[in-house]
Amino acid sequence: MQVEGEVINEYHCETCKKKVDISKRVLLSSSPNVLVVHLQRIIFNFDTFRNDKINSLFEFPTYLDLKPYSFYEVMRKENRLNKNPTGEDDNQGSATTEAAPQNEDSKMPEEDDCWEYKLVGVTVHSGTANAGHYWSLINTQRGHAEPPHDSPQWAATEADQWMEFNDSTVRKFNFEKLKEECYGEDKGTSGGMESGWGNFGSYGKSAYMLVYERRIKKPIKILVNPEEAKREPEGVLYDEKKEEHYRLVDYKTGVEEIEPSFIY
Repeated sequence: MQVEGEVINEYHCETCKKKVDISKRVLLSSSPNVLVVHLQRIIFNFDTFRNDKINSLFEFPTYLDLKPYSFYEVMRKENRLNKNPTGEDDNQGSATTEAAPQNEDSKMPEEDDCWEYKLVGVTVHSGTANAGHYWSLINTQRGHAEPPHDSPQWAATEADQWMEFNDSTVRKFNFEKLKEECYGEDKGTSGGMESGWGNFGSYGKSAYMLVYERRIKKPIKILVNPEEAKREPEGVLYDEKKEEHYRLVDYKTGVEEIEPSFIY
């Protein structure tokens, strides 16, 4: 992620009606409870005009702090929170401004209170870009079983119980084997070589998708139909903009009424 931004020359500014140089960049405005990261292991090779799997070595962290890439953190470091849309100080000392009406694109986002995540799941792929097998490694010490968010032990996902879910096989997973199972090989790709799968492309075993979970969980928004809202109004909220009724339930207890299926 480019915090510094990409400079675009001769951009037509709708506010000042001039051509100016601007900096374009992407910052995070909110942090979800569950963050899913796609590693783009399978790509289209324009040299061979075939799909190819990238199995090169990629070491991913078990703990993430995304605050340095968040909107408010970057704006504070650049001392830009007290400026109005024209770039001038509003001298109000607040992060928002009433200097001009704001549309949805320019509206200031709400500030999130947590940007910390820990690894709780990995989807692994073995094979080529056109044929292979997927399975999952999951941290099962979650929900009420996970350490409190204010405990130093919370981030130590390697100390939690992990399980491997591989078709009908469910067994304990030794976290020390994460590198062997998920990081790929430090040999690049074998693009163009024919593998035992009968397809051209690189072959290997590596993480395909990563799942991270937020340290401090947000409540879950559950939509409620209008009839239920009238019949059981307790705890029901209404969003005038979206014209929808909803309830906010605790992240850990939101699915307790759903009976889990037994694994044999």
